[in-house]
Amino acid sequence: MTLPSNRAERILAAAADLESGRPMARPEAPIELEPPAPPPVAVTVSDALPTVPPTPLPQISVWDLFPGLTIRIVRAFVDFDGDEISEGEVLHVTSRDYFPYDGGHTLHFEEKVIRLAEIEPSNGPVLDNGANAFFEPVLDLPAILRGLDEIDERWAWLNEAQSNWAAPLWEDLQMVRTWLNGGRIGSPPRTTQDTIVSRLRKTPKLDGLGVRVALVFAGLERI
Repeated sequence: MTLPSNRAERILAAAADLESGRPMARPEAPIELEPPAPPPVAVTVSDALPTVPPTPLPQISVWDLFPGLTIRIVRAFVDFDGDEISEGEVLHVTSRDYFPYDGGHTLHFEEKVIRLAEIEPSNGPVLDNGANAFFEPVLDLPAILRGLDEIDERWAWLNEAQSNWAAPLWEDLQMVRTWLNGGRIGSPPRTTQDTIVSRLRKTPKLDGLGVRVALVFAGLERI
């Protein structure tokens, strides 16, 4: 059988390549592989839910200091007597005295006594404590429980009209009791009655009822 000339030529060329050691097949271009897909990212329920920031600590001044409250010194300062109060100190309030003739405040703590005076310009920012710049409340479970007991005591001082407009806040406080007594399951209760809390803080003769309420709700998310 006679092979077509072109086929015969290819066979002869292949034989020559084989004899000379040249490769018989043309190398193919490398295959470009797609990079592997990244592994799927696991999304938990907590990741999918929006993060709710904690209730800010209420601003307190020297007028809001009451026995049993614990504060932390945020920024060092010098009191009226020239004593330096160091940053980071934790102090436990025992009592507070005010002397109108010179605007003097004597703050008694278990650890020390701090004297401040309105007649001393450098004491002004400390007395105001704007944005809790110099001291802030320290809130833990014992402080919250004590605060609830003191709220109950002072709530009885409200007259009928005050009890009526403050009633929604009282309901929120009962939810706090229920949450604490039930083992603190789930998110801590919050209050939307900020207007009532603010009004209580401005109401005289309640011995710090409003600030105690504010501290309790802020503390629930920190225990």
